[in-house]
Amino acid sequence: MSAKVSYSNINNKHCIKLRGDVRYADVIRLQSYVEQLNEAQQSFVIDVTEATHLDSTALGSLALIAKLASQQKLPKPDIFVTNPQVYEALLGVCFDRVFNIQQERLDTSNCQFESISSEEEAIEQLTGAVHTAHQALADLSESNRELFKDVNDLLSRKS
Repeated sequence: MSAKVSYSNINNKHCIKLRGDVRYADVIRLQSYVEQLNEAQQSFVIDVTEATHLDSTALGSLALIAKLASQQKLPKPDIFVTNPQVYEALLGVCFDRVFNIQQERLDTSNCQFESISSEEEAIEQLTGAVHTAHQALADLSESNRELFKDVNDLLSRKS
């Protein structure tokens, strides 16, 4: 079984690949990994063509990548999607504002991906990652801010 979250470097771009049903526990290490790339100065490509579901924490973790690219004055990341439900989820949280959404497959046949999926994580780290991801989603638009207000309020109290 392939890792749900993995990384490769494609044409001097960071490529993050998400597979299957990706949920909060699957993306804890992705957030840590993205934070390590803070000085990398390479653009990003996200491949969700093999994803069947992205929960809000997974979406928020991807929003962090868009935020990092913006902070580094890099081009908007490309996100490749073929699943109609995943595509609708991306549009539903305003990803078309911060990503170049490509409704096609990304050729990764010659790429070696390394797993960055989580194993079991401490509950404090999990709560912090979920809060960070939902705050990133809320920062994308006023509608997202309203949509995730209760979750963010609750998680702020737990932090």
